[in-house]
Amino acid sequence: MKRILSMVIAISALATGVAVAMPSQATAACNTGSGIQGSAFYTDVNCGGSLFNMTGNLNKSYVGDSFNDKITSILVGHNAGSGTVSEACLWTNATFTGTMEKWINGSSSTAKYINLTSDPMQDKASSASTHWGTGSPAPQCAY
Repeated sequence: MKRILSMVIAISALATGVAVAMPSQATAACNTGSGIQGSAFYTDVNCGGSLFNMTGNLNKSYVGDSFNDKITSILVGHNAGSGTVSEACLWTNATFTGTMEKWINGSSSTAKYINLTSDPMQDKASSASTHWGTGSPAPQCAY
């Protein structure tokens, strides 16, 4: 059954253009915290469960049925160089509507991990965006 579920998730990811990893891969990415540009969104705490990665400047108007109202932790990748910042944003509704929350990482070498267990956004996100670039404030996720 676990193998069938893995295959269904992988096929869904191919159809939507989102990279998905199974729990063992997700935990490893969270532990290293480096080499990640963009953001990773996880269904469980501590970078566990299923994940999808968004690399670069991407907007996902709907995170998909596998992740809708299930995101519980986030890894905001390191920035692309000196003077740049990375950000991840989540909205409570699809098409970038409802309440929006943003997390910023200004580190040039390590990713920033956020556990949403005490955050109002836990298990409520329906759309996501990730950006990086120069400037103050950080590149805007706002729509």
